[in-house]
Amino acid sequence: MKPIVYIAGPYTATTIDKRNANIEAASAAGRDLLAKGYVPIVPHANTAGWELDPRFKHVDFLEMDFVLLDRADCVCLVGDWQKSKGTLQEIDRANANGQPVYVGVESVPPVEQFQQDCTSRTIERLLDRRRIGVDAYGVPLGHLTKGKFNSTAEALAEILDLAVYLDHELLHTPLADSVS
Repeated sequence: MKPIVYIAGPYTATTIDKRNANIEAASAAGRDLLAKGYVPIVPHANTAGWELDPRFKHVDFLEMDFVLLDRADCVCLVGDWQKSKGTLQEIDRANANGQPVYVGVESVPPVEQFQQDCTSRTIERLLDRRRIGVDAYGVPLGHLTKGKFNSTAEALAEILDLAVYLDHELLHTPLADSVS
């Protein structure tokens, strides 16, 4: 899968025109990163104008943004990000997650050079497993009913398969001599 890049930068501004300029700066960065081979998440475009709805507070948007940011492989900062309290919180979140943070599109490495971490690769594999479950059973594995699917027996079969695969691998590597 292509790496996901989260675009972080100011959204809120003193005028609608400045807010729209912030949205356009983030959208332009998203387009540039898509052209570089990344999958951009542009939260500015996702909820543009929603702050006018009285049902939502700023914290609602930040919480939603954190969910999206947590799914990303890296973060790209745009605009006058240093003055944005929300962006600074997103940077703190990305740093806590161990996600690389790049300043500007030009500092994001070519997609071929970007290395996803093990967590991202595991998430991709889990998504593949979900698709396999839907293909095999019509629903994701977690949605199977107890009568149609014995989770314990299936898990044991998978563990036993894993033991066989590991044993096979050990038999065909130089490490086999050191394993008893």
